[in-house]
Amino acid sequence: MTIRRPTRLARFVPRRLASFRFAILLLFLVPMMVTVMAIVYKMSERAESVVYQLSSRIVEEIGEKVVARATGIVRTAEGHLLSNAAVAAATRVIPGQVLFSDLFWQQVVFTPELTGIYIADQAGNFVQARTEPEPATRVIDRGVTPPTERIIVRDRDYRPLAHLEREPAFDPRERPWYGNTRPERRLQWTDAYRFSGSGRLGITVTYPLLDGEGRILAVLGADATLDSLSAFLSRQDIGPNSAAFLLDERDRLIAYPHRLGIGGGSDTGPNVGPNLGSADTNGLPIASEVALPWVRNALGSIGPFGASARSDHAYRSVTHGRTYLAHVIYFGEGFGLPWRLVIVLDEADLLSEAQRALQESIVISAIIVMLALFVVYPMAATFAESVEQLTRNTQLLRLFRPAEVVPVTSAFREIREMDQAICSMRDTMVLVESRLPTEVVRALATGTLKAEEPEFIRLCELGFSKYRAGAWDEAIAAFSEALVYAPDDRACALLIAHCERLRSDGAAAPPRGPNDSIITRA
Repeated sequence: MTIRRPTRLARFVPRRLASFRFAILLLFLVPMMVTVMAIVYKMSERAESVVYQLSSRIVEEIGEKVVARATGIVRTAEGHLLSNAAVAAATRVIPGQVLFSDLFWQQVVFTPELTGIYIADQAGNFVQARTEPEPATRVIDRGVTPPTERIIVRDRDYRPLAHLEREPAFDPRERPWYGNTRPERRLQWTDAYRFSGSGRLGITVTYPLLDGEGRILAVLGADATLDSLSAFLSRQDIGPNSAAFLLDERDRLIAYPHRLGIGGGSDTGPNVGPNLGSADTNGLPIASEVALPWVRNALGSIGPFGASARSDHAYRSVTHGRTYLAHVIYFGEGFGLPWRLVIVLDEADLLSEAQRALQESIVISAIIVMLALFVVYPMAATFAESVEQLTRNTQLLRLFRPAEVVPVTSAFREIREMDQAICSMRDTMVLVESRLPTEVVRALATGTLKAEEPEFIRLCELGFSKYRAGAWDEAIAAFSEALVYAPDDRACALLIAHCERLRSDGAAAPPRGPNDSIITRA
């Protein structure tokens, strides 16, 4: 007899669980769970590409707005300055000239981004219209004795509100914007700095008026505030943990959302390092000194100016378990302001909708699995009960207890066929049990045959073979010898009498009656 080794699956399945019910559920649930896991994996994999696509779309949209806004401020200042240069070149600079005061006032009043427009010549004469720290016109005339400075505070309609006339203490030729202007016929921009009068962040653009030999006769200037850029960035609804920043080539923050408290304060104090407002940075925060960890790490991931020239690349950083993507857009080099817009996006903000959809898919899949389980489990239970009953019937037949065999009703064809075979075996065993001695049946059932009893069985089998062949004398001899081992065996005595009757009738073969055929098969 060959003993089969258990399969690999059977080695990992506990014996108490190795049932048809468990096998059916396993065959159903494992493919279902594998399918769900595959779907979840593909969706998470797809979500990553969606993040980059969505972040690129957001960067493109916000980038266009911010660049257009910053470029609009610069172009507005440039347009006013070039037109003023044309007027100044045509009229020449006249100390105390009212034309410039009126012109400059109209420009600053109707251009909120400009806080001051002015002109200064090599003699120190100065004409200015400003809106900060208070709306006023200012004229310094050093062509008279003594020199005078006249400041007229005005309302929005240019009506004078107050006059101040004094000896000038201000010399425009000593200001950096004048001294740093080169004798080149082009617009020249300063770095971003905070205006001394208002403390607001801004930049200054200058344009020189030159004589025939290329020497500076006068310098026109305009102050443009950048606070509106921070306000504009604050209005961009990117996400609760996402923001856009404007940096210059020195990694100073030119503009940033007000809600982050950079350069100001928050409930826990200013979100900047100790060097904010130092002379080296003109009072602007440095990206590496921002106290907010996610902002500092995200801005640090893009590297210094010029090191990351790819605008289509997302720089990844992780802070407190959250992943941030930083996108860089370079602009401003065309008008002498090498700036870059950095848009930092929280991956969780981008994935919020995708994660919600993924969670809904998982819940729906779980519901489907549960519903299917409620359908499959009763079927598996019914099938398992049928198989278990067939197993019990087989064990009863092995123990020669056919009377206890219970027929099995099932909708499965294989189960019905197995039940029919077992019932046929039961009927046969009932008949055999009625013909064979009770002691033999019990011995076969309990496996307690004595040493000489196998010889009794051999002689019975020999008698049956001779009986089927029609050898009556040899069959009678075999059954008679078997009676030596079981003198009280009624079956052998009945078969001897049956063979003698057939011999006396001259029969050449045993009859084919139903009773005799059953005994023969037994």
